[in-house]
Amino acid sequence: MKDVSRRTVARGAAWAVPSVAIAGSAPALAASPTTPSCPTCLVPGNAGGFTAQAVVANNRGALIGNLTANIDARGCDLTLFKPAYTIIGLGASLTMSDGRTYSSPLGVTAGAGTLGRVSALNSTFTFGGVRFPDGTYSLLGAPVTPKQLCVSFRAIFIGLPRLIKISCEYSLCYNVELGVSTGIVGVLTHAGTINYTGTLDAARG
Repeated sequence: MKDVSRRTVARGAAWAVPSVAIAGSAPALAASPTTPSCPTCLVPGNAGGFTAQAVVANNRGALIGNLTANIDARGCDLTLFKPAYTIIGLGASLTMSDGRTYSSPLGVTAGAGTLGRVSALNSTFTFGGVRFPDGTYSLLGAPVTPKQLCVSFRAIFIGLPRLIKISCEYSLCYNVELGVSTGIVGVLTHAGTINYTGTLDAARG
């Protein structure tokens, strides 16, 4: 998989595309001027989880793991939508400490959030073709480490009082704070296994 320019990663961004109205029992409602807009109050939350492993050959490997990305909706107006909303993962991008960025379709991702609370999006991921230089990987001096993870997802809200469904897309970015980094990529073999464990904290600004 080709590396993607780091400029493509929206740092700490929380955005929503224009709403797509889905009429429930009355299709004419889709064009109603009272259709609510996509909420802009969903932002990255702190203390999400991140675990990943890479099996390296010729200094390249697929970084495969799991994430829990917290979505902070405590600042939302609770009079516009029903509290519960559905989450569908769309993809993710990972920036490593060497400045290289990789993209991944999220794996099994389906969940629900609640407006007015911090909710969690849980998923698996695979970032292919990640570059891992030779060396010892530890908290004291890993040659390369994950630095930032951006998650894209679709959220489906139900408006009040008309019960109109709208589908909105978001991209939220998180800093990777490593708790454990272990493994060796041999200087002679250019191969090895690396494990990362850490948390995802909100990247804003």
